[in-house]
Amino acid sequence: MEYHIISADDHIDMPWLPKDLWQKRVPAQWRERAPRVADTADGPYWMCGDDRWDAWGGRKGAALGGRRSALERGGVLEPGVLRPTTTALRLEDMARDGIDATVMYGPIVPLLIKDPELRQVCYRAYNEWLAEFCATAPARLIGAGLIPDRRAQDGRR
Repeated sequence: MEYHIISADDHIDMPWLPKDLWQKRVPAQWRERAPRVADTADGPYWMCGDDRWDAWGGRKGAALGGRRSALERGGVLEPGVLRPTTTALRLEDMARDGIDATVMYGPIVPLLIKDPELRQVCYRAYNEWLAEFCATAPARLIGAGLIPDRRAQDGRR
């Protein structure tokens, strides 16, 4: 492929991840404590233990403090439709924007998992999912895996 424009700072944020990513991919002994999507009074949210993270499913204005996302501004936001992580939809958006390839980083908000072993398990599951997602269009979707911060594992910041 001949590249003209590569978007080199995209993120796959929590609202766009498959809601069963960790429940499906971590070993059974970790599932109860792994991130999951739970229905709350405010709509579906990522939860890890008792900690509530970001909203799930691309709800209008969710986690943006009332600002509109690029998908909203582009008129293509459909709550519950995971456009950024659905290959055909991602490629459609890239074509509309004139982007040949994209380098995607993990969630801008790190996985705030207190248990270092569980964090490792969850990072591995995310990275496996990311590799599979990128393999659906390897010349155009380039993923940068999550790398655990050793200081966070040791309880230092």
